[in-house]
Amino acid sequence: MLGARGGATDMRGKLRGGLYGDYVFIAAYWLLFIGTSIVLASRDLTLPLGRLSFNPALWLGVAAAICATSAAIFDVVENSCLAALLDADRITQPLINNASAAGALKWAMCFTTLFLLSFTFIHRGLDAVLLLGVLYMATAILGFVGLRTSPWVVEKVFFLLALGFIA
Repeated sequence: MLGARGGATDMRGKLRGGLYGDYVFIAAYWLLFIGTSIVLASRDLTLPLGRLSFNPALWLGVAAAICATSAAIFDVVENSCLAALLDADRITQPLINNASAAGALKWAMCFTTLFLLSFTFIHRGLDAVLLLGVLYMATAILGFVGLRTSPWVVEKVFFLLALGFIA
């Protein structure tokens, strides 16, 4: 697939350019997730517990921010592993395993972040905001199912993810 090094079909330069562009995307989704985490942390999600009450919003927001940051870090690690694959004289199984593991951890953290952030939009009334929360939660759950069962499912989750970002 990469072609001969330096030859007309050498794909390394194009793929490396894609990796550089991915860093902009990583920063963008991290900022979106962190911003939404801040909104979540400021929400009133108070749960009555007898005479006491508990508002989990701050803890959910902090957890979402930690997961978002972890996802971005694993994404950078994945890109580094992919760059190592592009630079390798010989592609070995450990190089492939490293890139695969970093990618799986990135997606696991992204789906965990989405699940936690879904609570930003879940409230008592039935409206478009609630539907966005349900969409985020469904995307996260389907993403986890895809990680456990089939990469095809994870690919299809991108459509739901795009709908959520647009909404």
